Amino acid sequence: MKNKWVKIRSFEKFYLAEIIKGYLIENNIPAIVLNKKDTILLHHSGQVELYVEKNFRSKALEILKDR
Repeated sequence: MKNKWVKIRSFEKFYLAEIIKGYLIENNIPAIVLNKKDTILLHHSGQVELYVEKNFRSKALEILKDR
């Protein structure tokens, strides 16, 4: 994943990452969400990370600059 995908943003809430991912996909930018949250014993820690294909990084950041 390190060679093809780059992280462009982190979120505390999973649903926010999914909303932004959907927006990127609507704009023909391949995107995935990686949930790194640990939910053991109701203790939520970690981040939800949004990745795009490396070739689309600049375009994705431009589209999201005001979001």
